[in-house]
Amino acid sequence: MNVEGSKMKAYGESRRVQSIMFPAKPGAQGAPRTPGLMKQDQPVNSVSRELVYSGGENSSIELTGTVMLVQGEKSETQIKGDKVSIDGKTGNLLAQGSVISQMLVQDVNPTTKVKETTRSTGYGQQMQYEDALRKVTYTTKAHLVGPQGDLTGETIILTLGTNGQDIEQLEASGNVKMTESDRITIGDELTYVAAKEEYHVVGKGRLVRMFKRAEDGACQRSDGNVLTFSRGADTLKLSGRDDSRSQTAEDKAADTSCPPLPKR
Repeated sequence: MNVEGSKMKAYGESRRVQSIMFPAKPGAQGAPRTPGLMKQDQPVNSVSRELVYSGGENSSIELTGTVMLVQGEKSETQIKGDKVSIDGKTGNLLAQGSVISQMLVQDVNPTTKVKETTRSTGYGQQMQYEDALRKVTYTTKAHLVGPQGDLTGETIILTLGTNGQDIEQLEASGNVKMTESDRITIGDELTYVAAKEEYHVVGKGRLVRMFKRAEDGACQRSDGNVLTFSRGADTLKLSGRDDSRSQTAEDKAADTSCPPLPKR
């Protein structure tokens, strides 16, 4: 470990560097901020090959080499990557290199209309959290699995509520694919607004395509320049081109465009 003024550097050759970031005491002035996607009253444990900490008003911590941040008795929040940086003044966080994140989010169940706490797992080559905007952005082959379903795209943006857990909005762009239990939607841009429980999917130079598994098992396809639909409901609005069709009964089991048939 090397200490130079307000800067500290630790590195491990045979053993990895372990550190604990404690939450600021209530009312403490100028204390480093914990990113808002984490609990503000719990410590954050980290493991890395190297740690660089800069103190003072513009404090920061930079972790490199197979980094893992963990918070919670059951490790509810985790961030893994090749490099993770935290800005203590703003509460912003940047993770780079084969990033995997896990965190608890809250969302209203479309069937029961009850708010539930579930796990959200995100992947990408980079993850950026902006504390002032409460936005988590995954870039480069982004992938997010959460209460809305399985979402992939080049970029995915998750906007959280003031408590750091409520899902307010979900956005994706670049070869977007959204997989739910009974439908798959493919397009170029997707926006989900939690307050409306509504999806808005746009095609750029191509049609948006939705494959939905009907109650009788048939695979229904709908095409349009723009598709607007509700979560957990059958309401669908198409604009541009309105085209839909259903596979015949003998195609039901063999058709792989729709989600698989429920197991009996």
